[in-house]
Amino acid sequence: NLSACVRKPKHGTVSAATLAANLFPCLYLFALAWAWFFFSPGRILASAPWITLTSIGLLSAYLVGRLITAHLLLMDFPVVHTALALPTLAVANSALAHFGLLPAPPVDELTAAYALLAASVILYTHFAHDVISGFTTHLGINVLSIPYPPKTK
Repeated sequence: NLSACVRKPKHGTVSAATLAANLFPCLYLFALAWAWFFFSPGRILASAPWITLTSIGLLSAYLVGRLITAHLLLMDFPVVHTALALPTLAVANSALAHFGLLPAPPVDELTAAYALLAASVILYTHFAHDVISGFTTHLGINVLSIPYPPKTK
């Protein structure tokens, strides 16, 4: 029985500050997306909308999925994610040129967008595989794996 395996917290054990801190990575990601679209000298949203929106969408789906999984399994949800490092670098790349610190972004914006897309796809695929394998291992179901046959004597 799955409900016997998961300990249930008492009502009211999670504070409002903890819940607000759990939303911080998602809000930070959306602020990064807005800043990237605003600071982009080449208007990355107009030139490559599917790349940027897919990247931001996959990262937000990853963060929300991690949040839901952490609440279901009663685990801690870290406020600082390494998944937010690459979008932060993409914004910094565009902001350097926007504020006149450099004549052009150090890395081409389209290259940065493709790098963000590749990292987002890899990160979300890894997350989906971890969730599927974690739940199926817990339930004793063989999915995404081929079990070794039992040894006969």
